[in-house]
Amino acid sequence: MPVGGGVGITGDRASAGQPSRRRARAGRGARSRGRSHAQLHRTAGVRRAVRGPGAAHFDFRHRDVQAGGRAARNGGSHSTRAVADRDGRPLPGTYPNAWSPQRTGLPAAYRGCGRGHSKCVGILALRHHDAKRTRAISVRSSAVTDRRPLRDLAEILAPIQTGQAQVEAVLARCVTDSQLPILQNVLASVLGGSGKRLRPAIALLIGQAYGVDRKEVVLLAAGTEVLHSATLVHDDIVDEADSRRGEPSIHAAWSTKVAVLAGDYLFASAADLVARLNRPRIVRQFADTIHVMSRSEFVFPSFNGDPEATRRQYLEKISGKTAALIALACDATGVLADASDDEAQALHDFGWALGMAFQVTDDVLDIAGVTQETGKPVGGDLRAGLLTLPVVEYLDGPVSPPLVMRRLADGEGLSEAETAEAIETLRASGAVDAARAVAGGFADQARAALTRLPSDSAIDTLADLVTYATDRHT
Repeated sequence: MPVGGGVGITGDRASAGQPSRRRARAGRGARSRGRSHAQLHRTAGVRRAVRGPGAAHFDFRHRDVQAGGRAARNGGSHSTRAVADRDGRPLPGTYPNAWSPQRTGLPAAYRGCGRGHSKCVGILALRHHDAKRTRAISVRSSAVTDRRPLRDLAEILAPIQTGQAQVEAVLARCVTDSQLPILQNVLASVLGGSGKRLRPAIALLIGQAYGVDRKEVVLLAAGTEVLHSATLVHDDIVDEADSRRGEPSIHAAWSTKVAVLAGDYLFASAADLVARLNRPRIVRQFADTIHVMSRSEFVFPSFNGDPEATRRQYLEKISGKTAALIALACDATGVLADASDDEAQALHDFGWALGMAFQVTDDVLDIAGVTQETGKPVGGDLRAGLLTLPVVEYLDGPVSPPLVMRRLADGEGLSEAETAEAIETLRASGAVDAARAVAGGFADQARAALTRLPSDSAIDTLADLVTYATDRHT
């Protein structure tokens, strides 16, 4: 039986009682459907910096907030003052065709990609600005983009419970359709429902806002979750991680061979679900995203005395590894919704910025979190010798690093005792606060992107997800 088939998904509109907006958007959607996924992102660049009252933009080009980041590391307040003549202005050459990797000076790992996500990596290029302007947060607050109160994730997603249940039914079918008992056991442990289901939730909420056919958006939502799960299985092998969400990882519980094969099966299952939509453009979006995610695994942040270079490597890696997949959920649902070009770009910008905020917060929690809440041992990245943003922020500080931090700078993994020392050092230094400020900047950019979308309660719920992404403890 085909993956995802035979489940009870009705074809009703995702927002019951709400008239479909798709017919009204048909004219605008027709203009965008002929454009490739790569073209959509290549023409954006940083020229999509939000203008006007209430805009919030994370921009690596401003010098003033870089200084604010250092103030946070040293215990001071984080400045959000924008340079008067540089607030949100696009860099030279950022209009159509300017974002080819060769012209922007992107690392060789991205050259020749020729596919989307120029927005994802383009802001990291240094062709048109010096290294001292690579980090900034420019925030213009308003009632529209103000941070919303933190709420429990289940409470936030209550409006899409029906859609979530249908997604779970598709995922359960993925397990049973595998037929082989050992594969069913492995897939059940991967797809068993302990994750946050953030990507399916985003697809369901966008689908609800635009009145997308429920059956289509459920298949897409399930496809994004299966793809995400496949990457996690393989990531744990690459990272030699023995646990995931408080449970043994697949390669630790079974074997590396089983984990590789299970990940491959999940990739194929995701492709099957997406193919059912009969939307070649979405299939291409999935393929583009897998390319970007795979390439990001070849980016290895290292420290050679230049914190800015290390910071760029780190941001480039999480852009491809995490943000690209969350952006995919937004991009593909935008296709189903026949979103206009401007709305499609806003959806992408939202997903990408949310993904960046989410991953930076994850790396903060690896140092400042509590194992009982996060579901994984604190300091895992430090044990593995990974240079995450809090570590980079510390190395960019005024204090001469102790031996344990110099070992991290050299890419060496730490013992348990060294990990505890590094955690204490980082927590006391202000580096964690500086990293949180960066996550907050991405969150503000995500909120600003939402202001470019139609007003809807589901869009408001997406704003709640932004707050959850940065303020959560798990």
